[in-house]
Amino acid sequence: MTPRNELFVKIKQALKTIPELGLVDLQRKQISNPVSGDPVYWTAAFIEINSIAWQNMPESNQEGDCVVEVLLYCKNGWIDHLNITVENPDELAEFNLIHKVSEKLQHLKGSLFAPLLQVNEEVDNAVDGFMSYKLSFNTTICREINPLFSNKKLSIIS
Repeated sequence: MTPRNELFVKIKQALKTIPELGLVDLQRKQISNPVSGDPVYWTAAFIEINSIAWQNMPESNQEGDCVVEVLLYCKNGWIDHLNITVENPDELAEFNLIHKVSEKLQHLKGSLFAPLLQVNEEVDNAVDGFMSYKLSFNTTICREINPLFSNKKLSIIS
């Protein structure tokens, strides 16, 4: 399994335990480019594994600093909450969802990546009039690459 695969699988497994999320998937621009016939989930989390800054390590290993983003799209959008008028308990449902996602992912780790650390959260740009919320996490990942040299058996003839 590659580090990216493990990151995606572990994050998806963690987010699937949050019942408010109707869909957890890899970010493929599903909201801005919907495929005809696909169900529409307005409470969704899309995982995006962004840039990786690789460094070479000894013995054919690489270590990389990786940025992972989780984009949340919610049924009611974020506009009402930017004006915060708390009249019923469901009005802050998106903020509660953000908190649940943060709790599930903070310090999540795998065999190929170090614990996730949340570094940012922000209201993302509107897509077709829908607001999204972006949570950013940093982690260090590692992988083994093809060795530069191979071992060969030598024999000494005297």
